[in-house]
Amino acid sequence: MCSSDLYQPIIRVCDGQMSGLEALIRWNDPERGRIAPDLFIPLAEATNLIRPIGRWVLREACRQMNAWTTTHPGLARLDIAVNISGRQLSHGGLLGEVQAALRDFNLPARQLILEVTESSLIHDLPTAVNQLRELRELGVRIAIDDFGTGNSSLGQLQALPVDILKIDRALLQAMIGTRSGAAVVQSVVELGRALHLGVVAEGIETAVQAAEFGRISPEGLAQGFLFTRPLDPLDLEREW
Repeated sequence: MCSSDLYQPIIRVCDGQMSGLEALIRWNDPERGRIAPDLFIPLAEATNLIRPIGRWVLREACRQMNAWTTTHPGLARLDIAVNISGRQLSHGGLLGEVQAALRDFNLPARQLILEVTESSLIHDLPTAVNQLRELRELGVRIAIDDFGTGNSSLGQLQALPVDILKIDRALLQAMIGTRSGAAVVQSVVELGRALHLGVVAEGIETAVQAAEFGRISPEGLAQGFLFTRPLDPLDLEREW
Protein backbone atom coordinates (compact mmCIF):
# COMPACT_ATOMS: atom_id res chain seq x y z
CA MET A 1 0.00 0.00 0.00
CA CYS A 2 1.04 3.64 -0.44
CA SER A 3 2.21 5.59 2.56
CA SER A 4 2.76 9.32 2.60
CA ASP A 5 3.13 9.62 6.34
CA LEU A 6 6.80 10.54 6.09
CA TYR A 7 7.79 14.16 6.44
CA GLN A 8 11.20 15.75 6.00
CA PRO A 9 11.81 18.99 7.91
CA ILE A 10 12.96 22.07 6.00
CA ILE A 11 15.43 24.03 8.11
CA ARG A 12 16.37 27.71 8.34
CA VAL A 13 20.13 27.82 7.79
CA CYS A 14 20.63 30.87 10.01
CA ASP A 15 19.31 29.32 13.24
CA GLY A 16 18.59 25.63 12.61
CA GLN A 17 14.88 26.05 13.28
CA MET A 18 12.25 24.17 11.30
CA SER A 19 10.44 26.27 8.71
CA GLY A 20 8.33 23.65 6.99
CA LEU A 21 7.88 20.03 5.97
CA GLU A 22 7.93 18.10 2.71
CA ALA A 23 5.45 15.23 2.47
CA LEU A 24 7.08 12.14 1.00
CA ILE A 25 5.54 9.00 -0.42
CA ARG A 26 6.78 5.44 -0.05
CA TRP A 27 5.38 2.09 -1.16
CA ASN A 28 5.06 -0.54 1.54
CA ASP A 29 5.49 -4.00 0.02
CA PRO A 30 4.72 -7.04 2.20
CA GLU A 31 7.90 -8.80 1.04
CA ARG A 32 10.33 -6.05 0.05
CA GLY A 33 9.40 -3.54 2.71
CA ARG A 34 9.41 0.18 2.06
CA ILE A 35 10.25 0.99 -1.57
CA ALA A 36 11.73 4.35 -2.54
CA PRO A 37 9.76 6.57 -4.93
CA ASP A 38 12.41 6.56 -7.67
CA LEU A 39 11.57 2.89 -8.19
CA PHE A 40 7.78 3.07 -8.44
CA ILE A 41 6.96 6.65 -9.47
CA PRO A 42 8.10 6.11 -13.11
CA LEU A 43 5.77 3.11 -13.34
CA ALA A 44 2.93 5.13 -11.83
CA GLU A 45 3.60 7.88 -14.38
CA ALA A 46 3.58 5.42 -17.27
CA THR A 47 0.29 3.80 -16.20
CA ASN A 48 -1.41 7.08 -15.19
CA LEU A 49 -1.76 5.83 -11.63
CA ILE A 50 0.17 8.90 -10.58
CA ARG A 51 -3.01 11.00 -10.59
CA PRO A 52 -4.91 9.05 -7.90
CA ILE A 53 -1.67 8.55 -5.96
CA GLY A 54 -0.89 12.25 -6.12
CA ARG A 55 -4.41 13.15 -5.04
CA TRP A 56 -4.11 10.78 -2.08
CA VAL A 57 -0.75 12.26 -1.00
CA LEU A 58 -2.15 15.79 -1.18
CA ARG A 59 -5.16 14.94 0.95
CA GLU A 60 -3.15 12.91 3.45
CA ALA A 61 -0.68 15.77 3.95
CA CYS A 62 -3.51 18.26 4.50
CA ARG A 63 -5.26 15.82 6.85
CA GLN A 64 -2.11 15.43 8.95
CA MET A 65 -1.65 19.19 9.22
CA ASN A 66 -5.24 19.46 10.39
CA ALA A 67 -4.72 16.68 12.98
CA TRP A 68 -1.75 18.56 14.41
CA THR A 69 -3.84 21.67 15.10
CA THR A 70 -5.11 20.07 18.32
CA THR A 71 -2.17 17.84 19.27
CA HIS A 72 0.92 19.78 18.12
CA PRO A 73 0.04 23.38 17.16
CA GLY A 74 3.67 24.21 16.44
CA LEU A 75 3.80 21.62 13.67
CA ALA A 76 0.35 22.66 12.40
CA ARG A 77 1.62 26.20 11.73
CA LEU A 78 4.46 25.05 9.45
CA ASP A 79 4.41 25.14 5.67
CA ILE A 80 3.71 21.80 4.01
CA ALA A 81 5.16 20.97 0.57
CA VAL A 82 3.62 18.34 -1.71
CA ASN A 83 5.06 17.11 -5.00
CA ILE A 84 2.91 17.39 -8.12
CA SER A 85 3.66 15.34 -11.23
CA GLY A 86 3.56 16.55 -14.80
CA ARG A 87 0.46 14.43 -15.48
CA GLN A 88 -1.36 16.02 -12.56
CA LEU A 89 -0.35 19.47 -13.75
CA SER A 90 -1.62 18.85 -17.28
CA HIS A 91 -4.95 17.54 -16.03
CA GLY A 92 -7.75 20.05 -15.62
CA GLY A 93 -8.93 18.57 -12.33
CA LEU A 94 -5.91 19.57 -10.25
CA LEU A 95 -7.31 22.96 -9.25
CA GLY A 96 -10.51 21.40 -7.92
CA GLU A 97 -8.56 18.73 -6.04
CA VAL A 98 -6.44 21.35 -4.30
CA GLN A 99 -9.48 23.45 -3.46
CA ALA A 100 -11.24 20.40 -1.99
CA ALA A 101 -8.24 19.36 0.12
CA LEU A 102 -7.79 22.86 1.54
CA ARG A 103 -11.50 23.12 2.31
CA ASP A 104 -12.00 19.63 3.72
CA PHE A 105 -9.09 19.90 6.13
CA ASN A 106 -9.32 23.61 6.87
CA LEU A 107 -5.76 24.33 5.77
CA PRO A 108 -4.88 27.95 4.90
CA ALA A 109 -3.80 28.07 1.26
CA ARG A 110 -0.66 30.02 2.15
CA GLN A 111 0.67 27.03 4.09
CA LEU A 112 0.54 24.72 1.08
CA ILE A 113 3.49 24.60 -1.32
CA LEU A 114 3.15 22.59 -4.53
CA GLU A 115 6.45 21.35 -5.95
CA VAL A 116 6.87 20.73 -9.67
CA THR A 117 10.06 19.70 -11.44
CA GLU A 118 11.70 21.71 -14.19
CA SER A 119 11.30 18.83 -16.63
CA SER A 120 7.54 18.61 -16.03
CA LEU A 121 7.13 22.27 -16.97
CA ILE A 122 8.99 22.55 -20.25
CA HIS A 123 6.95 19.96 -22.21
CA ASP A 124 3.84 22.16 -22.35
CA LEU A 125 4.80 25.52 -20.92
CA PRO A 126 1.58 27.44 -21.80
CA THR A 127 -0.60 24.84 -20.06
CA ALA A 128 1.73 24.75 -17.06
CA VAL A 129 1.68 28.55 -16.74
CA ASN A 130 -2.12 28.63 -16.80
CA GLN A 131 -2.45 25.85 -14.24
CA LEU A 132 0.11 27.34 -11.88
CA ARG A 133 -1.41 30.80 -12.19
CA GLU A 134 -4.83 29.47 -11.18
CA LEU A 135 -3.33 27.63 -8.22
CA ARG A 136 -1.49 30.72 -7.05
CA GLU A 137 -4.71 32.70 -7.22
CA LEU A 138 -5.94 30.39 -4.44
CA GLY A 139 -3.03 31.57 -2.31
CA VAL A 140 -1.01 28.38 -2.76
CA ARG A 141 2.74 28.82 -3.36
CA ILE A 142 4.67 27.10 -6.16
CA ALA A 143 8.20 25.68 -5.97
CA ILE A 144 10.39 24.41 -8.80
CA ASP A 145 11.93 21.17 -7.58
CA ASP A 146 15.36 19.86 -8.69
CA PHE A 147 16.17 23.31 -10.06
CA GLY A 148 19.36 23.47 -12.11
CA THR A 149 19.12 20.07 -13.78
CA GLY A 150 16.45 20.86 -16.40
CA ASN A 151 16.54 22.86 -19.60
CA SER A 152 14.41 25.85 -18.70
CA SER A 153 15.71 29.24 -19.74
CA LEU A 154 15.72 32.47 -17.78
CA GLY A 155 12.92 33.72 -20.01
CA GLN A 156 10.78 30.69 -19.18
CA LEU A 157 11.49 31.11 -15.47
CA GLN A 158 10.37 34.74 -15.58
CA ALA A 159 7.12 33.66 -17.23
CA LEU A 160 6.29 31.08 -14.58
CA PRO A 161 4.22 32.02 -11.51
CA VAL A 162 6.80 30.63 -9.08
CA ASP A 163 7.66 31.46 -5.47
CA ILE A 164 10.51 29.09 -4.55
CA LEU A 165 13.54 27.49 -6.22
CA LYS A 166 14.75 24.18 -4.77
CA ILE A 167 18.39 23.63 -5.75
CA ASP A 168 19.05 20.07 -6.89
CA ARG A 169 21.25 17.96 -4.64
CA ALA A 170 23.72 17.34 -7.48
CA LEU A 171 24.56 21.05 -7.54
CA LEU A 172 25.06 21.03 -3.77
CA GLN A 173 27.44 18.09 -4.04
CA ALA A 174 29.43 19.84 -6.77
CA MET A 175 29.56 23.01 -4.66
CA ILE A 176 32.31 21.60 -2.44
CA GLY A 177 35.86 21.49 -3.73
CA THR A 178 35.48 23.41 -6.98
CA ARG A 179 35.13 27.10 -7.67
CA SER A 180 32.80 26.42 -10.58
CA GLY A 181 30.47 24.32 -8.42
CA ALA A 182 30.23 27.01 -5.76
CA ALA A 183 29.73 29.64 -8.45
CA VAL A 184 26.74 27.77 -9.89
CA VAL A 185 25.02 27.62 -6.51
CA GLN A 186 25.88 31.28 -5.92
CA SER A 187 24.29 32.18 -9.26
CA VAL A 188 21.06 30.35 -8.39
CA VAL A 189 20.88 32.10 -5.02
CA GLU A 190 21.46 35.49 -6.65
CA LEU A 191 18.82 34.68 -9.27
CA GLY A 192 16.37 33.94 -6.49
CA ARG A 193 17.16 37.24 -4.80
CA ALA A 194 16.77 39.17 -8.04
CA LEU A 195 13.38 37.59 -8.74
CA HIS A 196 12.27 37.76 -5.09
CA LEU A 197 12.05 33.97 -4.82
CA GLY A 198 12.77 31.78 -1.83
CA VAL A 199 15.65 29.32 -2.18
CA VAL A 200 15.88 25.85 -0.62
CA ALA A 201 18.97 23.61 -0.81
CA GLU A 202 18.02 19.94 -1.24
CA GLY A 203 20.04 16.93 -0.12
CA ILE A 204 22.39 18.56 2.38
CA GLU A 205 24.34 15.61 3.82
CA THR A 206 27.47 17.07 5.40
CA ALA A 207 28.33 19.90 7.77
CA VAL A 208 30.70 21.26 5.11
CA GLN A 209 27.85 21.54 2.60
CA ALA A 210 25.64 23.24 5.19
CA ALA A 211 28.34 25.74 6.13
CA GLU A 212 29.13 26.62 2.52
CA PHE A 213 25.48 27.03 1.59
CA GLY A 214 24.98 29.15 4.72
CA ARG A 215 27.84 31.37 3.60
CA ILE A 216 26.31 31.79 0.15
CA SER A 217 22.72 32.16 1.37
CA PRO A 218 22.40 33.11 5.06
CA GLU A 219 18.68 33.65 4.54
CA GLY A 220 18.17 30.34 2.75
CA LEU A 221 16.43 27.11 3.73
CA ALA A 222 17.80 23.58 3.51
CA GLN A 223 16.80 19.97 3.93
CA GLY A 224 18.72 16.73 3.95
CA PHE A 225 20.02 13.82 6.00
CA LEU A 226 22.45 16.08 7.88
CA PHE A 227 19.48 17.62 9.66
CA THR A 228 17.18 14.61 9.72
CA ARG A 229 15.93 11.77 7.61
CA PRO A 230 12.25 11.73 6.66
CA LEU A 231 10.21 10.96 9.77
CA ASP A 232 6.81 9.49 10.43
CA PRO A 233 4.40 11.73 12.36
CA LEU A 234 5.11 10.15 15.76
CA ASP A 235 8.89 10.47 15.42
CA LEU A 236 8.46 14.01 14.14
CA GLU A 237 6.35 14.91 17.18
CA ARG A 238 8.95 13.44 19.55
CA GLU A 239 12.04 14.95 17.93
CA TRP A 240 10.70 18.40 17.04
